[in-house]
Amino acid sequence: SLAAMEAELRPQVMETLDVIADTYKKLRKLQDQQVENRLAAAGTLSPSQDRRLKELKDQLIKAVKSLSLNTARIEALVEQLYDINKRLVQNEGKLLRLAESYGVRREEFLKEYQGSELDPNWMRSIGNLTSRGWKEFTKNEKDAIRDLRAEIQNLATETAISILEFRKIVNQVQKGEREAAIAKKEMVEANLR
Repeated sequence: SLAAMEAELRPQVMETLDVIADTYKKLRKLQDQQVENRLAAAGTLSPSQDRRLKELKDQLIKAVKSLSLNTARIEALVEQLYDINKRLVQNEGKLLRLAESYGVRREEFLKEYQGSELDPNWMRSIGNLTSRGWKEFTKNEKDAIRDLRAEIQNLATETAISILEFRKIVNQVQKGEREAAIAKKEMVEANLR
């Protein structure tokens, strides 16, 4: 019966969940430290901490892959990911439009911004740029820039990963969804033949 199967699987699933919880606790501590280091301009983790972070990620991935997640739960997680991404894109879009309103070219803004999302000295460094609009942008919009960047930094803290890593994850999920949609469409077309 279904109850007997659940009773048989329960200890194994609970053990896997315990492994996931323990591993995640260690991983989260390192990820928080990594984000704090970037926010404090201290750079990144030490090489040994980087290796440990990778090991913990690999362990966590292996443990999670061994679980069979309910489709509704997967969809809820993807929805949560997209919600955070939407907030990120909105804040970054506001920052970009604000810079463009001072004559900063979009390409130049992206070049200066991407990779420096968590750099606490970013505003100072772009304020020293001699290209059109940067000085006025940082001088006149100091508070707005600070507020928007604080929101972006809060998202990095919420996810416990850098903005760059978060974007990679979102891109992977979107790519997977596109591939799944194409495969589904092809299967439907093949069945209609």
